[in-house]
Amino acid sequence: MAVHKIDNLAGLFSRIKKKDKTIIREFANALNRAARESVNLTVDEWNQFSTTNTSYIKKHITVVSGASPERLQAKVWARDRATRADNFSYRKVAGGILLNSHKGSAGGILKNAFVVKAKSTGTPIIIQRLAKYEKGEQRNFMGKRFKAVYGVSPNQHFADSRERVAPKALSSAKKQFLKSI
Repeated sequence: MAVHKIDNLAGLFSRIKKKDKTIIREFANALNRAARESVNLTVDEWNQFSTTNTSYIKKHITVVSGASPERLQAKVWARDRATRADNFSYRKVAGGILLNSHKGSAGGILKNAFVVKAKSTGTPIIIQRLAKYEKGEQRNFMGKRFKAVYGVSPNQHFADSRERVAPKALSSAKKQFLKSI
């Protein structure tokens, strides 16, 4: 009789272990869902406020490694390089470039700025002259006399927005996790 009870206990432990594995797998799925939702909410927030092409941020922020039952951690990557100003809304005006990086804003004029095409890619780059033109100076746009104009990087935006989007993403993932178990 005692052996029979131990066999039942072993079966119970086996069922508990299977349930534990299911819970851990569902928890990993919930973490992955929260990471994807964080990316989606960040992309939506960027597109709501930024004048860049709506696909720009999607290329520069993503989930790079998902959670698994063995590793309960999901990682989101966002490009750390600044966004070239030509990705935002701009136009040439007298005396410089009118640059508008935020929707609903009039933007501002970058004095002594102009657009050149990159030799390697042919894409436009906004350059601002920092010092007056000196007769005979080289036009290579290098050095202390010129600077390329950049805006916020996707990584900077994500660092700022994750405090706002994380609670929404985690709440959604938590609801789905509780449903699944």
